[in-house]
Amino acid sequence: MGFAKPHLPFVAPKKYWDLYDRDSITLPEVDVPPEKRSDYMLSPYKEIESYINKSIIDKDKIKELRHGYYACVSYIDAQLAKVIKALEEKGELENTVIIIWGDHGFKLGDYGEWAKATNLEVDARVPLIMRLPGKIGAGTESSALVELTDVLPTVCKAAHLPIPEGVEGNNLLPIVCNLDVNFRDFALTQYRRNQNNMGYSIRTKEWRYCEWINPQTGETNDKELYKIDNETLMEQENVEDLFPDQREYMSKMLHDYLDTAEVYDGPIIP
Repeated sequence: MGFAKPHLPFVAPKKYWDLYDRDSITLPEVDVPPEKRSDYMLSPYKEIESYINKSIIDKDKIKELRHGYYACVSYIDAQLAKVIKALEEKGELENTVIIIWGDHGFKLGDYGEWAKATNLEVDARVPLIMRLPGKIGAGTESSALVELTDVLPTVCKAAHLPIPEGVEGNNLLPIVCNLDVNFRDFALTQYRRNQNNMGYSIRTKEWRYCEWINPQTGETNDKELYKIDNETLMEQENVEDLFPDQREYMSKMLHDYLDTAEVYDGPIIP
């Protein structure tokens, strides 16, 4: 099933707005863009401006918009509860694999920006929640690096189906049963900034490295290296010039992957 919320516009029934006290809603921890970022990192697409003039978004409006986002999240939580209740009433809950994920993150005033369309952590990081028959691994958490490419092979294994040939990703069931399992050294995201710049970003446990590459020529137009702040989980300064060894190490890691994987270099998908 697919749910459009939480997404702009932030519209949900009033009772979900009433769950939150706007005065207690916090402002973004980081409200300015990363220092020394490349010209490609932030998106020129300002989706929020389809609904409100970005120039009038002050602190009160940020809280109002965040309030609306939270209301939409709670609204979708309630819809998921209806789905689970229906499965239970039909006697199918213990015969159903449930995986909940989002297709992208969302800036809510973070970096002074709104919505998606970057390779930054706030846009690349998404929820991933599993509920397996028999409550296998129930209540456990893992900090292992995973990708959304892992969803399909995980569903196949959980449903005792063969994984189709050519499918990328890993079966995550071992992580559910053993939190020390780690399948990869990095997780990849990519987002094209324009026809001549595909941004490939790899995230390790401590670093995010992004390289902007011309897909026609293979030329690298810019590089960015960020140390992940474990408190905010946000990139705050491009330090590729301060850590050249780490930059080159991650660049090799990225290109070794790009040389062997089928990566998307086609036109921008709206």
